[in-house]
Amino acid sequence: MNAIEPLRERLLEWWQRIRSNLFAIPAIFVIAGVVLGVIANVLDQRVGPEGVDYLLPATLAGGRAVLSTVAGATITVAALVFSITAVTVQLASSQYSPRVLQGFLQDPFHRVVIGVVTGTFTFALVSLSTVGRRADVPESSVAAAWATTLGTVFGIASIVAIVAFIDHVIRRIRVDDMIRRLTRSTAAGMRHAFEAQEEGSDPIDEPIPTGGEKYVIRSEESGWVRNLRPRRLVGLLPPGSVARLDIGVGDHVSEGDRLVTVWSEGDGGPVDVSSSWVEIGSTRILANDPGFGIRQLVDVALRALSPGINDPATAADVLRHLVEPLRIALAGPDRSQVIRDDRGVRLLMPLVPDQADYVRAAFSEIRLAAAGQLLVVKAFVEAIGSLLEYLGEQGAGHREAPLRQQLRLMLEDIEERGMRAEDKRNLDRSLRRYGFEWPEPEASGGV
Repeated sequence: MNAIEPLRERLLEWWQRIRSNLFAIPAIFVIAGVVLGVIANVLDQRVGPEGVDYLLPATLAGGRAVLSTVAGATITVAALVFSITAVTVQLASSQYSPRVLQGFLQDPFHRVVIGVVTGTFTFALVSLSTVGRRADVPESSVAAAWATTLGTVFGIASIVAIVAFIDHVIRRIRVDDMIRRLTRSTAAGMRHAFEAQEEGSDPIDEPIPTGGEKYVIRSEESGWVRNLRPRRLVGLLPPGSVARLDIGVGDHVSEGDRLVTVWSEGDGGPVDVSSSWVEIGSTRILANDPGFGIRQLVDVALRALSPGINDPATAADVLRHLVEPLRIALAGPDRSQVIRDDRGVRLLMPLVPDQADYVRAAFSEIRLAAAGQLLVVKAFVEAIGSLLEYLGEQGAGHREAPLRQQLRLMLEDIEERGMRAEDKRNLDRSLRRYGFEWPEPEASGGV
């Protein structure tokens, strides 16, 4: 393993924390405001406005008035920004799903606007406390040009930022924009998950040991499994051992839960099984967990189908967007379930999700909730048909079974609920488009 790899991963984890932290970017702007406030005072005392035509010729009294106005206005604007952010989060949580809040909190535009406003307030406050500290400078002299000019520029920037912020929030809480962002993030996570596959991966074709257990590796903390590094775990295990990974990315573990079961030829366990092979955090993230993205999209569809909201068009839109990440999964390589090294170590990973798992995660719950909604059923059929056409074009017909199973179950659910003949004829158009037929009453196979 490359010696630089652990440092790179640690830096990436640190950067992910910064990205998901609402405090980091505004804190940088506040520090910048303090520094610029001190610099503006130094320039006013030592350089002055001579030779600089674009500075405002402000006296000490005028400069204090401008800076006081900027400070008072920006702190009011900051309260407005915080209020809008809180309302947006509340609306997203109640209308869509609490799990989609992560995307709102990670939006860099929100944090930059909050940073601009708080940084401007900090600059005005620091400038007010430092401007005109020299006792020999009369109040009527032009001695606050730099601080006044910068305060005016930052004040105007704050006004522009809040207008852009309101426009951004209005567009961001629209359901189509939210679904599109979730789809892009899920597709990126799915692509990363399949690109990170082991070379020459193979399914488990050997029995998992059930006796002679030597030791168990348990979790030292509670949280969500964000990332697994199985190759690093293999390097920590003793030669000739067989291990079974008992968790998967996206699982929740509590302190003391079983992570890995190890059967070893020796008498003892590994010398050092550190936590460097597993990342556990307080929340799930999409970067290495595409199942979390599918979970969020399905949650939006289920919330839309609930009696309290009753918005089948949103559920149908989710089904159409689920096609994109599922195409990546269905066209990807088989997930690696066994890792071996030249020391005879074998790591068995039975919980690694495969293409069928992602298909079931995407369609099963929506199917159970939508059998009586004609619009959603049509979108369901079209999504399945689109994926089957794609698999045919890619020469991956062996991946069709879970898709056809979901379609068969949907049609059987419709038959059991007794859809009217006129509605069934309307649905027939979508079925015939992809060459589907209604299952025979006694049929139990695929469509």
